[in-house]
Amino acid sequence: MCIFLHSRHMKKTVYSILALIMMTAWSGGGAAVYPEIVIDSESGIVLYQVHANQSWYPASLTKMMTLYMTFSALKSNKLALNRKLNVSAHAAMQPATRLGLSKNESISVNDAISAVATISANDAAVVLAEQLAGSEKAFARQMNLQARKLAMNGTVFRNASGLPDSLQITTARDMALLGFRLKQDFPEYFHYFSKPAFTYRSRTRNSSNRLLGTYKGTNGIKTGFTCASGYNLVASVQRRGIGLIGVVLGSNSNANRNRRMVHLLDTGFSKAQRGKSGKNIVDLTSGNSGRQAVPVRLSSDQCGRYSGKRILTGGKLPGWGILLGIYRNRKEAVSIAIKARSSLKGITRNGKTAILQRKFKHGNSWKVLLVGMRQKDVGKACKHLWAQGMICLTQSPQVMARQGFARL
Repeated sequence: MCIFLHSRHMKKTVYSILALIMMTAWSGGGAAVYPEIVIDSESGIVLYQVHANQSWYPASLTKMMTLYMTFSALKSNKLALNRKLNVSAHAAMQPATRLGLSKNESISVNDAISAVATISANDAAVVLAEQLAGSEKAFARQMNLQARKLAMNGTVFRNASGLPDSLQITTARDMALLGFRLKQDFPEYFHYFSKPAFTYRSRTRNSSNRLLGTYKGTNGIKTGFTCASGYNLVASVQRRGIGLIGVVLGSNSNANRNRRMVHLLDTGFSKAQRGKSGKNIVDLTSGNSGRQAVPVRLSSDQCGRYSGKRILTGGKLPGWGILLGIYRNRKEAVSIAIKARSSLKGITRNGKTAILQRKFKHGNSWKVLLVGMRQKDVGKACKHLWAQGMICLTQSPQVMARQGFARL
């Protein structure tokens, strides 16, 4: 999960794109409009779109590509549904949402796919990634190659799950195209996205896609959420001989995400019934004019409040840092922090441990970071921790400043 950039050109390009994310493209009147698009799922014709090429954080929509590559491996007989996959320490240590896999246990390909498609399990996604490419880092490179083959030219993948990474971006257009290709290329596996629930080890958990069973004809596909992206959704619907794929990005709640999608799909059906004409999704290279929205910065009430007075500087976490994971047990969080500091002795002397409690109505979690680091030490530390099988995600000062840490 560590971020390394091997190309100055790539770094410059990505940061140019990210700069567009954090600014308003047009300062005219009217409310900001968040990206959305609906297409015909058989022809790929665009029925309606707004700001479909604006860069955005994908969150767990990333897992659509993880499953695309898994389905491809199944189709080419490189994988089998009943094959048992080993769970590495790296996969087992992924933060929520997770299936709860432990190091050195095994899980079938079928169960891993179901867990990823239905409950968006980060640990299961990494198990699949490591099986297909040897490591999550190598898998991310393969994801990007596949994205280029599919003409997803506004997307950069950095991990298999969609966990926060400031360099991992996409567009509504690219996610619609990926949903379209999943349905067209792998109809025999698309049913995984339709499951309303998933049972593993006698525990049943409901799908995160609440449109299933509530909006007539919905047959998939994937939700996504981080505090930086807001609530994202790609949905597939088949009704009265018309198939649609819709994408909404940046909603401020699950309920708002569903309302936006219902309105978008209703619009799509109305336009499709009047005749399918317009650009194909592959040819959509520019979005609508108008006031574009920046990614949602959800309130601390929605994303929890962090306590950490001693390490906050002007309400912000200082310097560069690395994320070591999010844990529901404080004892485990402290253990991880101690293990990381011990492991990094002799590698870097920089970095103060920060264990931030995230408070919710129905329980707490603890986020473990090393903060106050120098940029040149972050990559070196992450590379070492990754080799030890630990979670490590670099955090720039800009990312540290906008993660929702309370100004105490």
